[in-house]
Amino acid sequence: MNWLRTILDTVIVCIAFNGVVAFIWILEPRGFSVMLPKGINTPKKEIPKKNMRPVRLMEFILYPILLAYIVLSAYEQGITGFGYLFLNAFIINLGWNFGDFFLLDWWLRAVYTDRVCLPENRGHEMWRTGPWMKEFGIVDHWIKGPVLCAVLSAALAGIGLLLR
Repeated sequence: MNWLRTILDTVIVCIAFNGVVAFIWILEPRGFSVMLPKGINTPKKEIPKKNMRPVRLMEFILYPILLAYIVLSAYEQGITGFGYLFLNAFIINLGWNFGDFFLLDWWLRAVYTDRVCLPENRGHEMWRTGPWMKEFGIVDHWIKGPVLCAVLSAALAGIGLLLR
């Protein structure tokens, strides 16, 4: 396993994911409101389909491209064996997860609050960094995130084994 390549792949996936998500979140904050913590989220049925389109495109185009990149990068590196494939995918997925935490949940939300906060949520307690991190960011990215990364990495390692 080439550790430098794994780290560079992690950086590439993190930048690609967070750049696209940040752009779409700033462009269409109403579409992202279904993903926000309870108290400031909007039920999906109340959001017009045109507001959800950019988020759906991201889910059905960006995610598969990034996951395919992880598998194909491991294939191109010549990584064999479930353990190494799993470790490679897990490191990349964990970097993607923590990049989301630091770049989107912390930095983007704090710096661009006026752009990503819906008018009906302005001044709500959950938009402050402390409550946001306690109720949403830490739980999602430091507890649920690594578990989801492990499951996703196991699936990607299985796909990698099938390609070999």
